Amino acid sequence: MEFLLEKGFDINALEFAQEPEFPEQYESRIYGTPLHYAAAWGLEDRFEFLLQKGADPNILGYNYKTKEHWGTALDWQKLNEEDEGCYSERIRELLDDKAKE
Repeated sequence: MEFLLEKGFDINALEFAQEPEFPEQYESRIYGTPLHYAAAWGLEDRFEFLLQKGADPNILGYNYKTKEHWGTALDWQKLNEEDEGCYSERIRELLDDKAKE
């Protein structure tokens, strides 16, 4: 991830946002930022790294087809149940700390 950031990757870019043809091919998919996916998969170390590098936890992920908002990184983490492998109390704590800043 550090390499991508050094090469100018936008840490807050929505997946495939720069590819106008892509949404029509995968209409029903929900799209988010790297932080959304780290939260959804419970990847604590990556999540913390992205926050430290300036990732915005308040950006809304969305569905291209309906333009329906699917929430922030916290919302994506909340989709996981506490007994699921992707749930992370640490990610919830990091998000709470960020909100207090």
